[in-house]
Amino acid sequence: MPSFEYLIIGGGIAGVSAAETIRQKDKLGSLGLISGEPHFLYSRVLLPEFIRGEVELEKVMLRSADDYKKNGIEIFLGESVENFDPARMILTTDKGRKLTAKKILISSGGRPKPWNFETLSPENIFRLQTLDDALKIKKFLSGRSAGNALVVGGGFMALEFIEILFKYGWSVKLLVAEKYFWPDYLDDAGFGILSELWAKNGVETITGDEVAEIKKDGHSVSVKTKKGKNLNADFIGVGIGLDRNLKFSPHLAVKPPSGGVEVNEYLETKFPSVWAAGDVAIYPDFFSGRRRSGGNWSGAFMQGRTAGLNMVSEKTIFKTISAYSISHLGQAVALVGDAGPFSDDANIKTSVPVFDKEKREYVKIFKKDGQIAGAVMINGQEFLGATNQAIMNKWDASNVFKKNT
Repeated sequence: MPSFEYLIIGGGIAGVSAAETIRQKDKLGSLGLISGEPHFLYSRVLLPEFIRGEVELEKVMLRSADDYKKNGIEIFLGESVENFDPARMILTTDKGRKLTAKKILISSGGRPKPWNFETLSPENIFRLQTLDDALKIKKFLSGRSAGNALVVGGGFMALEFIEILFKYGWSVKLLVAEKYFWPDYLDDAGFGILSELWAKNGVETITGDEVAEIKKDGHSVSVKTKKGKNLNADFIGVGIGLDRNLKFSPHLAVKPPSGGVEVNEYLETKFPSVWAAGDVAIYPDFFSGRRRSGGNWSGAFMQGRTAGLNMVSEKTIFKTISAYSISHLGQAVALVGDAGPFSDDANIKTSVPVFDKEKREYVKIFKKDGQIAGAVMINGQEFLGATNQAIMNKWDASNVFKKNT
């Protein structure tokens, strides 16, 4: 049975960041990395730009076989972990391979939540999580003239789908199951900015409704909603969130199989010599004190680096302020810090210290014990630096924002 000093489950940015950090500190320790995808590391962030034709595939690809070889990383490409026994530190892959290691990092990421209708017309229904998803979407959109599209979901992925389809000149309808888009982060004012933006660009928004029935109709799809709306779509983009990829070790998950792995401030799990980073990790936010999971590229990179340092015994607390931003139809949308969602008893309140309808400038602050924990912003870039400083130094909002609604 092959044995390693360090073994990493997951070939995304968290896993590769950890592996390269380990190699910087330990030049000799044997290091293995198992990647379920058939591709070397690529930028998930650049996939929408690649589909829109704004960057070439070469820019999306971040590592080559030579990069892993140069760093002494033995990579098992296109191979997934089927079972992991953290007590014995033994794992088995889908190719029947058994591996063991002294130290293991779980950075297996996530996969799109299943959608009951996905198998009814797979040639018309798309997800956007992997490079293969992006290649499929690009081929579909480049191979035909513009048509009717339906985007299902109320998060960042829905924004990406809208932007992509707008670029290709498609007619777009957005279907959101909740009262309005991004209900955990926005209120009526914030949603109003986005809905006006979509209306201006010809995107029809349908809220408080969801798909009830799908039927194949020639080369397109007929959709009936629970409230009785009849829609027709040639393209359906689905962005309804992720399940954490922990089926190989469900007893580690908080809510198996879709929940994450709880870790401490050093990203250590409850099992000795087992760490977790990236989408799968539920970590204590250093600034808000609340347990949360990350879901963005920069956060996964920093978690991977922190885990790598701890795996080589350089005790390092993970204390990065998470940030995710996107340019959407010419508007800047960002989440900074711990921006929710929060339970009613979390002692966290929200306020909107900045809302300028004329400028389409919106900043909603999330506060814990009067101190800023995070923020959601639409065109509020001028407050971004101050918000980061406020979170880091645990200031209250009055030290940052000078105008109120």
